Amino acid sequence: LATTALGLLVLLASVLTHELGHWYLAQRLGADLRELVLWPLGGLSPIRVRFEPHVECLIYLAGPLTNLAVCLIVSSLLLATGHSLQGLFHPLTPTGLYEATSWLLAAKLAVWINGGLVVINMLPAFPFDAGRAVRSGLSALWPDSSPLRAAWTAALIAKLAAFVLMVLGLIDICRPSPS
Repeated sequence: LATTALGLLVLLASVLTHELGHWYLAQRLGADLRELVLWPLGGLSPIRVRFEPHVECLIYLAGPLTNLAVCLIVSSLLLATGHSLQGLFHPLTPTGLYEATSWLLAAKLAVWINGGLVVINMLPAFPFDAGRAVRSGLSALWPDSSPLRAAWTAALIAKLAAFVLMVLGLIDICRPSPS
């Protein structure tokens, strides 16, 4: 029960840090981000940008980059204190996570959760940050084109990414288990 509570606190702090990354860069770049919304599946921050696609793209990438920074900082601290990161980067079943004191468990959870948030948010599909960044990036790449063209192309990229992930999953399922 204590481990679950600690995990939920680390998750909440990680999602809040992610959303604050969006908010901070939005403020620095002049975008209007008046509220941060946290809900059980993460955060939603309605960004109002006077359609400048390159600014919007940077703001969407700020959240995952914030999680990456947390992951790298805490990983560095763990390595500097002689602790191993082995097994922490398996997305569903990390190993070596629970054999730790409370501060070490919190640090390992921070690495695992922030790393997972980076991977998930960098999937090029909506509603993840990378999906929105791809759409914004395409709008910046094609300034004379319709935003609808960028949205359609981003959706096509998301479908291709989903297909690749599905094939990788099938390969993993069909792979013989080591004896």
